[in-house]
Amino acid sequence: MNPPPQPSRASLKGSLNDKEKKSGEEPFNGDFSRAAEHFRLQESQEEHRHAQLMREKDLGWLGKFLGGRESAPLTLALLTIAAAFVFVAISLFLEGMAPSGSAVWDRIVDGAFSLISTSLAYAFGRGSRG
Repeated sequence: MNPPPQPSRASLKGSLNDKEKKSGEEPFNGDFSRAAEHFRLQESQEEHRHAQLMREKDLGWLGKFLGGRESAPLTLALLTIAAAFVFVAISLFLEGMAPSGSAVWDRIVDGAFSLISTSLAYAFGRGSRG
């Protein structure tokens, strides 16, 4: 059994030149550049996916609702303001139904407005600190 004949160097070089003429670029260069670009894209996607997973783990289940370290205190202050306004509305409604001699509702509404003003002062004061 004889081994198959080896192609000569000149015939291999000629076939490469033919491919170069057909594609208009160096042989294999287009494939390598596309593969390198694809690899860089996959690497970038993996870095972003990893960063997103780390942020999700850092936030936890409550942080997904309230936000991160920077926005959670402001979110809580705004939720406190909204809850206090609802509480004031309910208190004013119940005050209208209560006997005229009860001063409890006035004190409750005053306390709710104090809570609202404190929360607003915190929310707007926090923004000026940076």
